[in-house]
Parts: sequence; structure tokens; C-alpha cells
Amino acid sequence: MTEPRLTLGIPTLDRPEHLSEALQNAMGQQVPVRIIVSDQGQTKDTRGICDEWSDHPWFRRVDSPATCLWENWRFAAEMAIADGAEFFTWLQDDDFLVETFARRAVKSFDAFKDANVYCSNVAMCYGNGIGFLHVRNWGPKVPVDLIRGRPMSYPGNMMVIAGYFDSWCMSPAKSFRVNDQFKRMLETMPSECDCLTERLDVAACAIGNKYIVDPRAAGHWNIHDRNESQITGEKQPAQFLPAFEYLDTLMDQIPDWRQELATWMACLGNANLVKTYFDSLRPHRTKGRYAQQVFDVFEELLIASGVKIEPEKDAVESNGKASDLVATTTPTGWTPDQ
Repeated sequence: MTEPRLTLGIPTLDRPEHLSEALQNAMGQQVPVRIIVSDQGQTKDTRGICDEWSDHPWFRRVDSPATCLWENWRFAAEMAIADGAEFFTWLQDDDFLVETFARRAVKSFDAFKDANVYCSNVAMCYGNGIGFLHVRNWGPKVPVDLIRGRPMSYPGNMMVIAGYFDSWCMSPAKSFRVNDQFKRMLETMPSECDCLTERLDVAACAIGNKYIVDPRAAGHWNIHDRNESQITGEKQPAQFLPAFEYLDTLMDQIPDWRQELATWMACLGNANLVKTYFDSLRPHRTKGRYAQQVFDVFEELLIASGVKIEPEKDAVESNGKASDLVATTTPTGWTPDQ
């Protein structure tokens, strides 16, 4: 019997009604996978759901000592490492994978030996399985091979830069090569920025290496009234400071980050999308040493493209205009490594 190469870590907290479906779905992969349920709530209902799979040779439930979301995610990954996982994916307890996910992730890692991160995308649907075709988390915004559906690889440093303005790949549409860099990410990631860890894990694992982009969908992201991002909304603004401080430590290792950002924007070729990033970063740009600088690069491009930028309210009240900026980068082409 073929041993699983990919481990699915399922962190859960008192959502047995979703966990049951997620487990049944995860067991339907085309290649063998290990499944670890990291049970933070340790309720009777959750244990009951897991007991149904207790005889499966590649399934286990572990009591988690976690006190927050990220600690539970980290514990699931640590258990996978202890089991000797070669590749690892976080599957949230309310999401679903397509049956080809594990096979494509493993095959992609085999094809791109210098890549530490595999990225795909997920469709978004409601609990009844109904969604809209245009509502999707597309993962990294780079060119992909749509016709043949083949994965491609890109320089990983851009994952760090993008962490200031976009969640480039949300679980379960990402997998990691379990190596020293993955272990270091688990050890160094801050615990107090739960809803932004989705930006930080890919950044910490991709820096200095490559990441893979697969145009095929990984699965479905279930939208419901107990999504963590919805029930913790008021806490999220405070999470940007520790998240950006962590990104700053990674950015210190990328001296030519301006050129990398500029070449990506030239490849993107879409000022309207940059404006979306500009608006997203604007309220948080002072929370990291590099955040303001990334924001400035966006503003330079928008001004050069003739995009109207409305000054912030406090800027209007103080001096009647937004700050003047001088361009510091020259966009060049960026060719993906196929």
C-alpha cells in the first residue's frame, strides 16, 4: 500500500456540523493522504465525529492545547512533522477539497524541486453548495497556463511583499514542503495576528526560493455565520501591527524588493487593481517599516497612470492635498520560470 506523502491538518474548534463533511470530503482524494484533526475544543460531539474514522490507518485526532486560532494551526502542523510528513496542507474544518488536490500538489512539488509553496485557488460557496462563478479566491495574481492547466513557478520573494496588501493564497488552496524553512516559520510566526497568518505563512516559506501556481481549483471555501473572519472582525485591525512587524523582518532579507515589486506590477499591467491594493493598504501603511514604502510605490504608479487619488480626510483638513512623491522604480518585464 502506497504511503501518503501529503498530510492534511484540520484545526477545529466546536464545529462538528462542518467537520463531519470536511472529513468525508478529505478522505476522497485520488492519492492517499494522512489526516490529523487538531481538536482545540475537545467536545463530545467533535470526538464522536472523529470516532467514526478511528479505524482508518491514516487518520488520527489529537487534543490540542491551543488557546487561539494560530496556535491550533501550528499544533496540527507540528503533529504532521512528528509523523514524518513530506508535504503539508491546512484544511479548515468547514472547507472542501476537490478529489484531485493532493495528487496535483504532490506532482507539482516533484516537478519544481526548488519550490517550498504550492498555491492554487478556491471557489466560494454557501453551506448549501451554491455559489457564484465570479466569486473566487484566485491565489497569487500572476500569469498562469489556463489552456493546458499546467502549474508554473515564480520567485518567492514577491510573496513577502504582497503580504502587506493581499492574502495571496488562502487555505486550503496551498501546501508546503516540510523542511527546515517550514519548521522555522512555525517557530517564528506571531500568535496574536490570527486572521493575517494566511499572508505570513506563504511569505516565510517562499522567501529566497520559488512558489508554484496551479490554475486548477483546490476546492471550496464555505461561507457561513461562523467563519472566523466574520466573528472576529473587530479584532482584526489590531492584528496588522504584529503581522507587519513580522513581514518587516523578512523584507530586511530582500534588498532589491522595489525592483521585484515594480517588475510584478509591470507584468500585472492593471492600474485599477493596484488602486484596490492602494486603498487596502492605506489605513495600515504606518504599521510596518516597509508598508509605507510599498504604499508609496503604488501611489507613484497611480499618479503616473493618471488614476485619480482622493486625499485622506485628515490630509485634506491639514494641508488640502495628499503628499507629493518622487518615482523611485522603473518597471521592467518579469518572465516566469517554467
